[in-house]
Amino acid sequence: MDMNPADRDEDLETALAAVRRRIATLKARGREIEEQIASAEQIARMIESQIARPDKQPAEDIAQPLPSPVSLYKGKEALTNGELVIKLARQILHASKRPLSRQELLEKIVEMGHTLTVTNPAKFINRTLWAHPDFTHVPGKGYWFAAEEQSFDGIEVELMPETK
Repeated sequence: MDMNPADRDEDLETALAAVRRRIATLKARGREIEEQIASAEQIARMIESQIARPDKQPAEDIAQPLPSPVSLYKGKEALTNGELVIKLARQILHASKRPLSRQELLEKIVEMGHTLTVTNPAKFINRTLWAHPDFTHVPGKGYWFAAEEQSFDGIEVELMPETK
């Protein structure tokens, strides 16, 4: 039984399309897994920082109520996660004097003792800063102040237009 060459090519194209769909699905799963790993690593770092605090006795940990997920306050009301990210990003970037990636910002926020009560903190930082007019993304470097024109390793950061 001979196969028509046109039928054979059609079968191969169908198989190729199926394999490419499978590859795309696996890549998407890989990104989801990487995000879950980043979130789990953040939690591990938070736990490690609590373990490494020699100034606290175990009895104090039990007696103290758990800290609020949002640890900065404006007046009498708690800051939202977005407000917290904006406030801390300004402080962190000013101190670093260079753009930082969302993961670097998250690490600094955790080191400062803050917790973002969101499913994926790194992604939340990314979305928050991307949408905020005070920040711009420097390709390959991270986030920086939109109002500051500067060059980082040959990448020129231009002032952002008024509308974003």
